[in-house]
Amino acid sequence: KIAKVREQKIKDEEKRKGESDRLTLDDARTQLDFIVRDKQADAQMLNAKANIKRDKTAQDGRK
Repeated sequence: KIAKVREQKIKDEEKRKGESDRLTLDDARTQLDFIVRDKQADAQMLNAKANIKRDKTAQDGRK
């Protein structure tokens, strides 16, 4: 009887570990999504600045 209880405890613990691993994977995915969005926003901002600079240079060239 004690052996069965011990086996059940081990199974429960393994199950819990599996769930916590899955949770950290989801957290990692969420973090990656945030990082990617942040980098995309940075790239868009740099593109916008470059476009403004290019337009201004073109206007100065026309003057």
